[in-house]
Amino acid sequence: MIYVREGLHPKHQEFVIAHEIGELTMSTIERRSGEEIDDARLMEVMANRFACQLMVPHRWFANDYWRTGGDLETLQGIYSTAPANVIKVAIGALLAIEGEPFELAA
Repeated sequence: MIYVREGLHPKHQEFVIAHEIGELTMSTIERRSGEEIDDARLMEVMANRFACQLMVPHRWFANDYWRTGGDLETLQGIYSTAPANVIKVAIGALLAIEGEPFELAA
């Protein structure tokens, strides 16, 4: 069971749930493979990446990004359950793959 702290913005609640699903998934993989990830920071980073991919799937996002000309406001409307920082991370990852320059706005 996943518990989410009260008072979080709904988008952040959904990210927390996706993150926890990522941790549970990795725990299952560890158990089945017999390999253990003993680096807590790495586990957190991997769970965050899982959550980002769950909320903003790369293949769909890539199509939407190029179709909208990369307009952040439009992308936030399409991926309305994802926090803005998750969408910005998806943009940065996409442009890094494409070899395009990208600077995160504050």
